[in-house]
Amino acid sequence: MYGPTFRLHSPALYYLVSIALNYGIVGTLIGVVLHKYALVKRVPMKYRSPVLFGLGCGLIVLTLAARVLAATVEGGGAGFVVANLSIFLVYPALIMLAVAAVKFFIGVGKGVGQPGN
Repeated sequence: MYGPTFRLHSPALYYLVSIALNYGIVGTLIGVVLHKYALVKRVPMKYRSPVLFGLGCGLIVLTLAARVLAATVEGGGAGFVVANLSIFLVYPALIMLAVAAVKFFIGVGKGVGQPGN
């Protein structure tokens, strides 16, 4: 499952590397694009959703942290339970992020060329 490199180490290392590769690179690219084109400054205040973005990202981080901690327990039972129960946090988080993203992009369309709103 983990490949020859990760069989020598803890499964938590596999999860940490996969999290860094999946979320770290994409998050950095999104941050660069948002900063380069100053999209946040162009969006009117009523279309920004920092609470939804924060809650959605926070729930995702909580589930990822629980999976990393469960991977340190031998036997795999804790990881199985966390994987099955984390869906109850991940789906609401994805819905929050989707609503916040749609609201943000609607605001980008309404506030184009008007930095500082």
